[in-house]
Amino acid sequence: MNRIKYLDTLKFVAIFAIIIVHVSGIWSNTEILNYKIHNLKEIFRFSIYMFIMVTGCLAFNKEIELSKYLNKKFVRILLPVIFFTIVAILLSVYSPSQPLSKFWYCWMALGIALAIPVVNVFIQHAKSKELDYFIVMFLIASIIYPLAYKFNIQIALDLNFFLGAMSYVILGYYLSKKEFNLSANKIILISLIVFIIVSVYKIMNYETFYLYDNLMLTSKLSLSFPQVIQAASLFLVVKYTYEAKTGIFGGIRRFLEIDIINKFIVSIARASYGMYMVHLIIVRGFLEAYFKGVHYSGTMTALVILGISTLLMIGSWLIVLILGQIPYVKLVSGYY
Repeated sequence: MNRIKYLDTLKFVAIFAIIIVHVSGIWSNTEILNYKIHNLKEIFRFSIYMFIMVTGCLAFNKEIELSKYLNKKFVRILLPVIFFTIVAILLSVYSPSQPLSKFWYCWMALGIALAIPVVNVFIQHAKSKELDYFIVMFLIASIIYPLAYKFNIQIALDLNFFLGAMSYVILGYYLSKKEFNLSANKIILISLIVFIIVSVYKIMNYETFYLYDNLMLTSKLSLSFPQVIQAASLFLVVKYTYEAKTGIFGGIRRFLEIDIINKFIVSIARASYGMYMVHLIIVRGFLEAYFKGVHYSGTMTALVILGISTLLMIGSWLIVLILGQIPYVKLVSGYY
């Protein structure tokens, strides 16, 4: 199977960001530069959305044989959840807290997988303008509903069809196919500036976005315009870094394409699904209990979060990598 380099890198970035978000939750109320960690981790909230968008890049515009597709998704998504849930239950005997996690992203991923064969029919027959229309309606809905929610406005306009996890999946597909009449370096620079601006805005409006997390029933997804733009802009940064030929971004591309670096990124990408569950078990079952009540200065907290997140990234990767080499166990390891 030929791998698409920028998609592997997106998974690499996303899983590290997820780990940072969960580790930083241990020190949620610690302040750095007068902002609580709760606010600052909004920088990394693109993580789950990035995974959803990557799903869309590979899922659509191809023939799907339903029985084979469902069997494949059952093995890849559901069996690892069952396996790691059992592991968490067994570890609860030794854990100072409760390592059992709901793994909500995994269940959402299963729901997305079940819907993809239906949405694929639309994608196969959709013209460019029809995809443009869906994305525009997604963006409009992502503005209207959060504003109505914030100001407690009752609104009868029903645009729920354009909001939800599947909207991010289609957005990922759309951006993977979209061509811009700008150089790669210009796209990266513009997208990076947009990402920084939106991230700063989210940090300064954390309480508002916390409410938005529950906007669409129990999806646990933020469907507000800033969140969509944050995820989309970073997606473009990573995608076009692999097309950059000159300047600093060209240098970054050449570094990422060094054989050993590329192989490491690919391995992390393949292990990312299993790593999601492994790191949650460790954070929920052990780290939260061991570090509860341990306080550091703001700067020291940032360094501790970065250090623990890096170790947890490597540790969870190694665990999944090893499980992925064991006959039969590899089917439930989350390493693909």
